[in-house]
Amino acid sequence: AFIVLSDFQRRLLGVAGLPTERMHVRPNPYYGTPQPVSWDQRGAYAVFAGRISLEKGALDLVDAWRLAGDLAPALRVIGDGPAREEMERRAEGLPVEFAGSVSRDAARHEIARARLLIVPSRWFEGFPLVISEALAHGTPLVVADIGPLGEIVNQAGAGGPFVVGDPMSLWHAVWGMWGDDARLQRCSTSARAAYDRDYTDAAAHTRLLDIYERAGVPRSVTGRLS
Repeated sequence: AFIVLSDFQRRLLGVAGLPTERMHVRPNPYYGTPQPVSWDQRGAYAVFAGRISLEKGALDLVDAWRLAGDLAPALRVIGDGPAREEMERRAEGLPVEFAGSVSRDAARHEIARARLLIVPSRWFEGFPLVISEALAHGTPLVVADIGPLGEIVNQAGAGGPFVVGDPMSLWHAVWGMWGDDARLQRCSTSARAAYDRDYTDAAAHTRLLDIYERAGVPRSVTGRLS
Protein backbone atom coordinates (compact mmCIF):
# COMPACT_ATOMS: atom_id res chain seq x y z
CA ALA A 1 0.00 0.00 0.00
CA PHE A 2 1.00 3.61 -0.54
CA ILE A 3 -0.07 6.37 1.87
CA VAL A 4 -0.82 9.80 0.39
CA LEU A 5 -1.89 13.05 2.02
CA SER A 6 -4.83 14.04 -0.19
CA ASP A 7 -7.11 12.95 -3.01
CA PHE A 8 -5.17 15.32 -5.27
CA GLN A 9 -1.89 13.61 -4.46
CA ARG A 10 -3.50 10.25 -5.12
CA ARG A 11 -4.66 11.37 -8.57
CA LEU A 12 -1.29 12.95 -9.37
CA LEU A 13 0.69 9.84 -8.43
CA GLY A 14 -1.81 7.76 -10.38
CA VAL A 15 -0.90 9.76 -13.50
CA ALA A 16 2.75 9.07 -12.67
CA GLY A 17 2.08 5.34 -12.72
CA LEU A 18 1.35 4.20 -9.16
CA PRO A 19 -1.74 1.96 -8.90
CA THR A 20 -4.55 4.12 -7.51
CA GLU A 21 -6.27 1.12 -5.92
CA ARG A 22 -3.22 0.68 -3.66
CA MET A 23 -3.05 4.31 -2.60
CA HIS A 24 -4.82 5.37 0.58
CA VAL A 25 -5.43 8.91 1.80
CA ARG A 26 -4.30 9.79 5.31
CA PRO A 27 -4.09 13.57 5.79
CA ASN A 28 -1.85 15.30 8.29
CA PRO A 29 -3.65 15.47 11.64
CA TYR A 30 -3.34 18.05 14.39
CA TYR A 31 -2.19 16.43 17.60
CA GLY A 32 -4.09 17.70 20.61
CA THR A 33 -7.60 18.95 21.24
CA PRO A 34 -7.49 22.74 21.51
CA GLN A 35 -10.51 24.64 22.72
CA PRO A 36 -11.47 27.11 19.95
CA VAL A 37 -11.42 30.77 20.91
CA SER A 38 -14.94 32.18 20.95
CA TRP A 39 -15.72 34.47 18.05
CA ASP A 40 -16.23 37.59 20.15
CA GLN A 41 -12.77 37.16 21.68
CA ARG A 42 -10.89 36.96 18.38
CA GLY A 43 -8.72 39.73 17.06
CA ALA A 44 -9.77 41.79 14.04
CA TYR A 45 -6.95 40.48 11.89
CA ALA A 46 -6.07 37.93 9.23
CA VAL A 47 -2.89 35.89 9.42
CA PHE A 48 -0.29 34.32 7.12
CA ALA A 49 2.01 31.74 8.71
CA GLY A 50 4.80 30.20 6.69
CA ARG A 51 7.94 30.75 4.69
CA ILE A 52 8.01 34.21 3.10
CA SER A 53 8.97 33.23 -0.42
CA LEU A 54 7.71 33.48 -3.99
CA GLU A 55 6.44 29.90 -4.15
CA LYS A 56 4.40 30.50 -0.99
CA GLY A 57 2.64 33.42 -2.68
CA ALA A 58 3.89 36.00 -0.18
CA LEU A 59 4.10 38.81 -2.72
CA ASP A 60 0.66 37.98 -4.14
CA LEU A 61 -0.69 38.41 -0.63
CA VAL A 62 0.80 41.85 -0.04
CA ASP A 63 -0.18 42.93 -3.56
CA ALA A 64 -3.77 41.99 -2.74
CA TRP A 65 -3.58 44.21 0.33
CA ARG A 66 -2.26 47.07 -1.82
CA LEU A 67 -5.24 46.66 -4.16
CA ALA A 68 -7.60 46.77 -1.18
CA GLY A 69 -6.35 50.13 0.02
CA ASP A 70 -8.37 51.49 2.92
CA LEU A 71 -10.55 48.37 3.01
CA ALA A 72 -7.63 46.13 3.92
CA PRO A 73 -7.95 44.59 7.38
CA ALA A 74 -5.00 44.11 9.71
CA LEU A 75 -2.68 41.34 8.54
CA ARG A 76 -0.11 39.55 10.69
CA VAL A 77 2.71 37.84 8.84
CA ILE A 78 4.39 35.06 10.80
CA GLY A 79 7.61 33.62 9.47
CA ASP A 80 10.70 34.61 7.54
CA GLY A 81 12.29 33.93 4.20
CA PRO A 82 14.02 35.32 1.11
CA ALA A 83 11.08 37.50 -0.01
CA ARG A 84 10.56 39.20 3.35
CA GLU A 85 12.48 42.37 2.48
CA GLU A 86 10.49 42.85 -0.73
CA MET A 87 7.23 42.03 1.03
CA GLU A 88 7.97 44.61 3.71
CA ARG A 89 8.78 47.19 1.05
CA ARG A 90 5.46 46.60 -0.74
CA ALA A 91 3.59 46.63 2.57
CA GLU A 92 4.80 50.10 3.54
CA GLY A 93 1.83 52.19 4.66
CA LEU A 94 -0.48 49.17 4.90
CA PRO A 95 -1.88 47.57 8.08
CA VAL A 96 0.61 44.69 7.85
CA GLU A 97 2.65 43.56 10.86
CA PHE A 98 5.69 41.29 10.49
CA ALA A 99 6.27 39.04 13.50
CA GLY A 100 9.25 37.17 12.06
CA SER A 101 10.11 33.64 13.12
CA VAL A 102 8.30 32.61 16.30
CA SER A 103 7.83 29.40 18.25
CA ARG A 104 5.23 26.88 17.10
CA ASP A 105 3.13 27.64 20.17
CA ALA A 106 3.25 31.38 19.45
CA ALA A 107 2.21 30.78 15.83
CA ARG A 108 -0.69 28.62 16.93
CA HIS A 109 -1.72 31.30 19.40
CA GLU A 110 -2.01 33.81 16.54
CA ILE A 111 -3.88 31.37 14.29
CA ALA A 112 -6.31 30.49 17.07
CA ARG A 113 -7.23 34.14 17.62
CA ALA A 114 -7.37 35.24 13.99
CA ARG A 115 -10.59 35.67 12.04
CA LEU A 116 -9.01 34.34 8.85
CA LEU A 117 -5.95 32.35 7.74
CA ILE A 118 -4.62 32.87 4.22
CA VAL A 119 -2.62 30.23 2.31
CA PRO A 120 -1.64 31.85 -1.04
CA SER A 121 0.83 29.19 -2.27
CA ARG A 122 1.79 29.27 -5.95
CA TRP A 123 3.11 25.72 -5.99
CA PHE A 124 1.75 22.32 -5.03
CA GLU A 125 1.55 21.53 -1.33
CA GLY A 126 1.18 18.10 0.22
CA PHE A 127 -1.09 18.83 3.16
CA PRO A 128 0.17 21.94 4.94
CA LEU A 129 0.19 21.57 8.70
CA VAL A 130 -1.04 25.15 8.96
CA ILE A 131 -4.37 24.00 7.47
CA SER A 132 -4.75 21.29 10.11
CA GLU A 133 -3.96 23.91 12.74
CA ALA A 134 -6.59 26.29 11.38
CA LEU A 135 -9.24 23.56 11.29
CA ALA A 136 -8.43 22.49 14.85
CA HIS A 137 -8.79 26.05 16.11
CA GLY A 138 -11.90 26.78 14.05
CA THR A 139 -10.20 29.48 12.00
CA PRO A 140 -11.69 30.08 8.51
CA LEU A 141 -9.42 29.86 5.48
CA VAL A 142 -8.83 31.49 2.11
CA VAL A 143 -6.52 29.38 -0.05
CA ALA A 144 -5.10 29.29 -3.57
CA ASP A 145 -6.94 26.93 -5.94
CA ILE A 146 -3.85 24.83 -6.64
CA GLY A 147 -3.09 21.25 -5.73
CA PRO A 148 -5.20 19.97 -2.82
CA LEU A 149 -5.78 23.28 -1.03
CA GLY A 150 -9.15 24.30 -2.43
CA GLU A 151 -10.42 20.74 -2.29
CA ILE A 152 -9.54 20.36 1.39
CA VAL A 153 -11.11 23.66 2.40
CA ASN A 154 -14.25 23.18 0.29
CA GLN A 155 -14.83 19.68 1.65
CA ALA A 156 -14.49 21.04 5.19
CA GLY A 157 -16.81 23.98 4.46
CA ALA A 158 -14.13 26.10 6.12
CA GLY A 159 -13.72 28.93 3.61
CA GLY A 160 -13.03 29.42 -0.06
CA PRO A 161 -10.41 29.43 -2.82
CA PHE A 162 -9.07 32.10 -5.15
CA VAL A 163 -7.29 31.94 -8.50
CA VAL A 164 -3.65 31.12 -7.80
CA GLY A 165 -1.21 33.94 -8.54
CA ASP A 166 -4.00 36.53 -8.95
CA PRO A 167 -3.92 39.26 -6.25
CA MET A 168 -7.28 40.68 -7.31
CA SER A 169 -8.93 37.28 -7.02
CA LEU A 170 -7.24 36.85 -3.64
CA TRP A 171 -8.60 40.15 -2.39
CA HIS A 172 -12.12 39.39 -3.62
CA ALA A 173 -12.00 36.05 -1.79
CA VAL A 174 -10.78 37.72 1.40
CA TRP A 175 -13.36 40.50 1.25
CA GLY A 176 -16.14 38.04 0.47
CA MET A 177 -15.32 36.42 3.80
CA TRP A 178 -14.21 39.42 5.85
CA GLY A 179 -17.27 41.48 4.97
CA ASP A 180 -19.66 38.74 6.07
CA ASP A 181 -19.33 38.00 9.77
CA ALA A 182 -22.09 35.39 9.73
CA ARG A 183 -20.26 33.49 6.98
CA LEU A 184 -17.00 33.65 8.92
CA GLN A 185 -18.69 32.18 11.97
CA ARG A 186 -20.31 29.41 9.92
CA CYS A 187 -16.94 28.55 8.39
CA SER A 188 -15.39 28.56 11.85
CA THR A 189 -17.96 26.05 13.10
CA SER A 190 -17.53 23.88 9.99
CA ALA A 191 -13.74 23.98 10.28
CA ARG A 192 -13.82 22.63 13.81
CA ALA A 193 -16.41 19.99 12.89
CA ALA A 194 -14.15 18.81 10.06
CA TYR A 195 -11.25 18.59 12.48
CA ASP A 196 -13.26 16.56 14.99
CA ARG A 197 -14.36 14.21 12.21
CA ASP A 198 -11.21 13.75 10.12
CA TYR A 199 -8.08 15.39 11.52
CA THR A 200 -7.68 14.38 15.16
CA ASP A 201 -4.82 12.12 16.20
CA ALA A 202 -7.38 9.41 16.97
CA ALA A 203 -8.85 9.64 13.46
CA ALA A 204 -5.36 9.48 11.95
CA HIS A 205 -4.48 6.45 14.06
CA THR A 206 -7.64 4.59 13.10
CA ARG A 207 -7.09 5.36 9.43
CA LEU A 208 -3.47 4.19 9.61
CA LEU A 209 -4.42 0.86 11.18
CA ASP A 210 -7.08 0.40 8.50
CA ILE A 211 -4.47 0.97 5.78
CA TYR A 212 -2.14 -1.56 7.38
CA GLU A 213 -4.91 -4.14 7.46
CA ARG A 214 -5.78 -3.52 3.82
CA ALA A 215 -2.10 -3.97 2.99
CA GLY A 216 -2.11 -7.36 4.71
CA VAL A 217 -0.05 -6.45 7.75
CA PRO A 218 -0.60 -9.16 10.39
CA ARG A 219 -2.96 -8.27 13.20
CA SER A 220 -0.19 -9.09 15.71
CA VAL A 221 1.68 -6.08 14.35
CA THR A 222 -1.27 -3.69 14.10
CA GLY A 223 -2.31 -4.70 17.59
CA ARG A 224 1.00 -3.47 18.97
CA LEU A 225 0.50 -0.17 17.12
CA SER A 226 -2.80 0.44 18.90
